[in-house]
Amino acid sequence: MLVILMAFAGCGFQLRGTGLTEGLTYRLISAQNQSAGYADFRRVLKATLGRAGVREASPADVTLRITGFQTETLDGAVNAQLRVAENISTASLVVSVLDDKGNLLADELVLELRQAYRMDRAQLLGSYEQQTSVEQNLNQDLADQILRALSVVMRPSVGAASRTVERDTEQNAP
Repeated sequence: MLVILMAFAGCGFQLRGTGLTEGLTYRLISAQNQSAGYADFRRVLKATLGRAGVREASPADVTLRITGFQTETLDGAVNAQLRVAENISTASLVVSVLDDKGNLLADELVLELRQAYRMDRAQLLGSYEQQTSVEQNLNQDLADQILRALSVVMRPSVGAASRTVERDTEQNAP
């Protein structure tokens, strides 16, 4: 068993999502006129980044600038009695990643998620709970996408990594 574990460690295997942005610090900036649901999204984003090992700090490695956050629930399909049978919830935002000097590290990323779900007019309380759950899932999915984008932006380039390996090989060669 020990040999198998050492083989995994030697080949560079790591669990997906571990160590990608660990130790990174961030600062969150948002527009003043964000919608009412932004406070919930901000809480979810901070928790998601915290679980990934990214912590909030005043002088930070990166700045996340979020603008245009919007959530919307629209009526979708109707049933035979022309009553709403389906809703569509949408959440969208624009995020930019800046370095510690304020330089743009990546172009603005527009994220938009949409989910349709059935409405049960006989169970209005249950339908409200389902809508709340869908909105929370959309917020979590947006936060996860921001974390993935941040890990891609902060990942060292492949060319630089291969040059480092070559340099280390040359220095350690007999």
